[in-house]
Amino acid sequence: IHAQVLYPNVAGFGSAGFLKLGEPELMLDCVRAYNDFLVAWASADPDRLIPVMATPFWDVEAAVTELQRCAGLGHRSVLMCSRPGAFDLPMLGERHWDPLWAAAEEAGMPISFHVGAGDVSDVLDDKAGIGLRTHFARSSALYFLENAQTIADLTFGGICHRFPKLSFVSVESGASWLPFVLEAFDWQWKNGAVGAEHPDYDLLPSEYFKRQI
Repeated sequence: IHAQVLYPNVAGFGSAGFLKLGEPELMLDCVRAYNDFLVAWASADPDRLIPVMATPFWDVEAAVTELQRCAGLGHRSVLMCSRPGAFDLPMLGERHWDPLWAAAEEAGMPISFHVGAGDVSDVLDDKAGIGLRTHFARSSALYFLENAQTIADLTFGGICHRFPKLSFVSVESGASWLPFVLEAFDWQWKNGAVGAEHPDYDLLPSEYFKRQI
């Protein structure tokens, strides 16, 4: 192994674990402390250890400020929550997040969406009574496919179109489902007349994917 990308999963796959602290100032302090630690730890070999910043996504203004700070420290990517709506925040495709995308694009930092980067509190909640291990296996498998929804948000939501120089990463989500998903996206895009509703969208979802994801 020549190099390793260091994802800040200590607070969950999308940094939502910090929300459990309940105090905004403390939450932000912990994000900053972790990001500082990760850069210091990676300094042993910056060419092989690639730090990815945790993001205080619950506060867009703070997230932009932290992104700009971390870009200067040497972080190489931004870990983002893929299901902010699960935490009573705007959905991923809403313009609410545009300042964050703009800051990442300007800094040249890809946005990373780790598998399970939303609300995973149900992973141990076996409501159907199929067995805890069986439910865990079922939920874990479906988390891979949730990144397909994230890609839909990025393409159908116009994020790729509005920020053409911004790259996105689907992390640990597998890839065998991509041909079917992209084919379905393109077919529904054409059949649903998305181009008529959004004439400014100049590419198909699969083309946005190829360019940026």
